[in-house]
Amino acid sequence: MAAESQHDHVEQLAHLYIAMARSSSDYVSDDVLNRVIGMLQARCAGASRADAAAALSKAMHEGLSEIDELSRTKAVAEELHTVLSTEQKQSLLDDLREVAQLDGVVVRNEQGMLDALTATWEIEGDARSPDPALESWGVLHDLAYIFLVLAHSTDDDLSDTELEVIFNKLREWEPGVPPDDVERILQDAMHVYSEGRDDHRLEVAIRSVRERLPREQRMAALNDLVKIANADGVFLDDEEDLINHLLGEWDVDPYANYEPHGNKSTD
Repeated sequence: MAAESQHDHVEQLAHLYIAMARSSSDYVSDDVLNRVIGMLQARCAGASRADAAAALSKAMHEGLSEIDELSRTKAVAEELHTVLSTEQKQSLLDDLREVAQLDGVVVRNEQGMLDALTATWEIEGDARSPDPALESWGVLHDLAYIFLVLAHSTDDDLSDTELEVIFNKLREWEPGVPPDDVERILQDAMHVYSEGRDDHRLEVAIRSVRERLPREQRMAALNDLVKIANADGVFLDDEEDLINHLLGEWDVDPYANYEPHGNKSTD
């Protein structure tokens, strides 16, 4: 796309970036907005940061209903399909995927938008991995899923710090397992979680932990959840509600001394 054409379509591009940025939540943080401004400026060669910020601000304040915004997004995608090269569309998709990942996890609405753009722009999409819940899903996957629900769904954000704490806590459960295997377990859980918050799936995971882990290990799991909830420095009411729910479901004493990490092993 020539520079003048980029300027011609800066508002359409801005709409896609903003639609992705708030596809999981209407709120767009300053950090996310600053990242998106940089992306849009880089995509529109010759545009100033002020130009990019103005276009994004206009997109954020269009005041469209959810249905109208979906229609607008579809129309923009079709317009850009005839303007951008395949390479440019693929690069734009990479940008939008990065925006979706800024809160730590790509959720169903975000993946749906990426899939719709991929189809409209006739780009071959990545093959989706099979649902791990139907294959080698184990109790450590259930723990990872519960950890993700606590860390992400309570505030629609999964920070790098929270993700690192979750990974380290999972490793403590299987100290003899290679880190790459633990990473795959976490990725499996994130894949299932990305399909959307599912209260039934959460209750299945909670029951699995109750049935498959002895009481001392359930106490250790609860201790992990408290540490994950505090990882971002804020202990939210929704996080406390989930932990209180688990106290009852797992039949653990909130005042008990939790077992040391060496006694976590799920073998």
